[in-house]
Amino acid sequence: MPDTVNRELRLRRRPVGRIAPDDFELVRAPVPTAGPGEAVVRNLYLSLDPTNRIWVEDVEQYMPPVQLGDVMFDTILMKRLRVQGFIVIDYLPRFAEAITQLAQWMAEGKLKHRDTIVDGLERAPEALNLLFDGGNVGKLIVKIADPPRKL
Repeated sequence: MPDTVNRELRLRRRPVGRIAPDDFELVRAPVPTAGPGEAVVRNLYLSLDPTNRIWVEDVEQYMPPVQLGDVMFDTILMKRLRVQGFIVIDYLPRFAEAITQLAQWMAEGKLKHRDTIVDGLERAPEALNLLFDGGNVGKLIVKIADPPRKL
């Protein structure tokens, strides 16, 4: 059965200094209906980046700031980013070779990564502060839902 409730983290007020849980409001709303050419996805994790802190300020920047009452993190999924440098698709003909080698290195323990995972959408404001306190290691991720159980 599909979820019928969407949890949204909305900006309640502009943070002053460190982000506080009261700067945001966790609300339940109906799951939106997809329009033509759209899809509704269920997110299990939320990635936090330093730009999230900038977006809650009411200052001129490269993107419009999140307005009071708006969903805080919807802009992350709606924008695109241009990256220059090593791009995976530049080496698409060697993709199978790369996956084979990377899988081997992972199995051998030669590739290691560490992430900081914070549990619960309601803890996203506190988690965002970790980016500026040096409290995270690797990618900072907020777990917002459990994966569906297989039948």
